[in-house]
Amino acid sequence: MKQRQRGRGEEFVRRCIGRCKSIPSVVMQIEIVQPRTEKEFVQWCRRNKNAECENKTTRSGSEEEDDASKRNNDKEEEENSPFDG
Repeated sequence: MKQRQRGRGEEFVRRCIGRCKSIPSVVMQIEIVQPRTEKEFVQWCRRNKNAECENKTTRSGSEEEDDASKRNNDKEEEENSPFDG
């Protein structure tokens, strides 16, 4: 069970980094946070993707790509995210 969660966590981290990579300050924060426990990082990522990444990535040049991947990711998250408050 732990392995499954860990895999999902890593996938979520990659997704969040993908959404946030156009914002240097967020990438910097990600690099600082990353060595910490995965659970902490996933929680940080969940909080920050809505506050920063979701809003700002749409202003970048790759709007169509972001929207397409966002739709897929959001659908995926709704189906299997047991730790949403």
